[in-house]
Amino acid sequence: MQQQLTARLTRDAKVNTLEDGRKVVNFDVAFNGFYLTSMGEPRVQTEYYQCAYWKEDAVAPFLIKGTMVELTGIISARVYKNKKKEWKPALVMNVSGIEILHYREAETEEDQMADAAETQEAETIN
Repeated sequence: MQQQLTARLTRDAKVNTLEDGRKVVNFDVAFNGFYLTSMGEPRVQTEYYQCAYWKEDAVAPFLIKGTMVELTGIISARVYKNKKKEWKPALVMNVSGIEILHYREAETEEDQMADAAETQEAETIN
């Protein structure tokens, strides 16, 4: 069953080429769900998804950290062993459609340095 998910990329997309020459665009997203506790207090629950898009690798340069997307595809759960040989759960989405809702341009090295300087200045003031 196809599902839709509106989420934000947590890292830049990466194009991987398989042994048979097929290409897949892999990226991760975070979805913030909101709910009320039994006491009526609002809470945010963040879910992370590992995504694979097989249709067109030309979209990868536009899928950068911070970009808001609406995804259509099939969501499932799996488990995997991490580098420490521990079993970890994961939500995965085999994406069949991508709509970019808010594009965030990639930061240049100058932008990153300016952000770091502002952060350091703010910490010095406080």
